[in-house]
Amino acid sequence: MRRSLCSVGIENWSADRISLQQYTMPSFTEENVRAHFEKLALSYDDGKTKNSTYYTHLKKNLQLRIPHGRSVLEIGCGTGDILQSLSPSRGVGIDISQVMIKQCKQKYPQGTWFHGNMAEFLQSNNDTYDFILLADTVEHVPNLPALFSQLPHVSHLGTQLIISMANPLWELLLLLLEALHLKMPEGPHRRLRSTILLSALQQEGFEPSGRSFHLLLPTYIPLLSSIATACERVPLLRRCGVIEILRLEYVGKK
Repeated sequence: MRRSLCSVGIENWSADRISLQQYTMPSFTEENVRAHFEKLALSYDDGKTKNSTYYTHLKKNLQLRIPHGRSVLEIGCGTGDILQSLSPSRGVGIDISQVMIKQCKQKYPQGTWFHGNMAEFLQSNNDTYDFILLADTVEHVPNLPALFSQLPHVSHLGTQLIISMANPLWELLLLLLEALHLKMPEGPHRRLRSTILLSALQQEGFEPSGRSFHLLLPTYIPLLSSIATACERVPLLRRCGVIEILRLEYVGKK
């Protein structure tokens, strides 16, 4: 039975259909994204270290959703840290940046790393996975309809799709932090509301099972960080967290 988006705390999703054009008509290309991350790759890990509060919370929350010892496919794996932190029984990382994948192989030679996009990966892959992870990736995908239509090919019934992304409410502040050189350059991207993504994924056989928000203060400040953590217990304030995580289950196309 198809679940309502309201059942996972997502109301009035039909109002977002007016943004569907943003979903189907990208303003950048895959080559734009590739060039950005090729340039960023060598300083990528340093950037994550400078923003360690954000990445520590992200990894912790992903570990809570993806148990150790499961098969995991990460699309947009960067330099491989998140995938390796999950201790998968079989982990495969995909990235369109050749330099990123080169770093993955140097840091984690025991892993399986693929340079290319999802369409290229499917040409040589027939496996399915228990979990598919897109961590801070969907905003950089120029052709989301194509990517989402490819996900069933690496899914079996019950496969869990986990998507993390920056809460769109933070977009202006994130741009300001980038301008002040307090965060890594975001590169070509677009922030889409989760209702758009979930509605599109339902068409591909993925049913939403949860949405959550985390981290009201994405940098450590003594005392203020403790207050922010306490405020996350308040539902209305929690929805202002910078990290948004979606969880869906593959049930097959109807």
